[in-house]
Amino acid sequence: MKSVLLILGALVVGYGLFYVSSSGNDYVHLYTAGYSIELSFVAFIILLLLLVFVCYWAFRLLGKLWRAPTELSDWHRRHEERKSHLGLGKGMLKLIEGDWRVAEKQLLGGLARSKAPAAHYLAAARAAQEQGATDRRDRYLKQAAEEIGEKDLAFAISKASMLHQSGQLQQAIGVLNSVGGVGSRNPQLIAMLVQAADQLGDTETLEGALPAARSFKALPESVLRPLEHRLYGKQLLDAPADEIDIVWKGLPRAVRQDVESCLVYARGLVSTGRGVDAEKVLRESIKRTWDERLINLYGTIADAKPKNMLKNAERWLLEHDDSGALKLALGRLGIAAGRLEDAEIWLKQAAASGRAPEAYAALGKVREESGDGDLALDFYRLGLQALEGSTSNLPHDSTAT
Repeated sequence: MKSVLLILGALVVGYGLFYVSSSGNDYVHLYTAGYSIELSFVAFIILLLLLVFVCYWAFRLLGKLWRAPTELSDWHRRHEERKSHLGLGKGMLKLIEGDWRVAEKQLLGGLARSKAPAAHYLAAARAAQEQGATDRRDRYLKQAAEEIGEKDLAFAISKASMLHQSGQLQQAIGVLNSVGGVGSRNPQLIAMLVQAADQLGDTETLEGALPAARSFKALPESVLRPLEHRLYGKQLLDAPADEIDIVWKGLPRAVRQDVESCLVYARGLVSTGRGVDAEKVLRESIKRTWDERLINLYGTIADAKPKNMLKNAERWLLEHDDSGALKLALGRLGIAAGRLEDAEIWLKQAAASGRAPEAYAALGKVREESGDGDLALDFYRLGLQALEGSTSNLPHDSTAT
């Protein structure tokens, strides 16, 4: 915009000079200090323009000189800020490389004009931590807290991470709880809380943090699932017989649909003589997820309704006829339901499918109850051999169907 105005002004002045010079011979008389100076009007205008030009640049020069200290200070500040940023960058690179001593030095060297001194202090605290200098670490953490406050999320996570690394688990949990704890929506904070609580054995904190960890996907499934199995499985195992249902209903829905949890709950029910309830739990779990551990436990329930259970197992056989665990369960349920001939066939198939020890033991029991002691002993012997890793063929039995 300034350039446009200057060009327009120059055009106007040029046109005016051209007009004056071509229209007459007017003169301008200047009187100063007893002298009289006569100039043509054109020369006067040119002199006037030169005077304006000189005054303009003189004032600009004076303004520059006036602002010089401030501009020099600003330049020095910007220079220091660039040095600070460079120091932070180099320090972080050294921190990544594992050169802790140099990293600490460079991070502290760039503090003078930094706009984010807390970042320097936190990174320097990490470098000091890696050198085992906990006194310096704590000093840097204190200085960082003075800059951004102890309730700052980045500060809390950094401090808790260092405390966790140095084995100060209770202090780490305290720091994390101070900025939200299990109520936080930050996945990293939740993940750190879960891991610290697990290592410390703080089941109360772990129980509160695990649902949040799953909700926010704070930890991979390969880490979360074993933690849930361990925590909730222990709760079920430790629950008194008259409270196991309350504990079960209090578990997260996803956990109650998990195979491991269903197994623990069903075993607890079986151990207290509630086979009917255990059968229902296992049957519903099998509908959701086919797992041979569920089938194996299903076939061992003795105080339910074996005939109905056998019908369920026979329906499963239509889709899973290659399952050794299912054949074993069918054999056991067949014995309980009085279908001994079918049970013997299923048990022999189970033995051939890799479930020899349990199948031979059940076959021995069938033969023993039918009065064929010799063949029962043969089956028991084969079961023992299978346990020891030996392999044998089924004994010839002309009466078997």
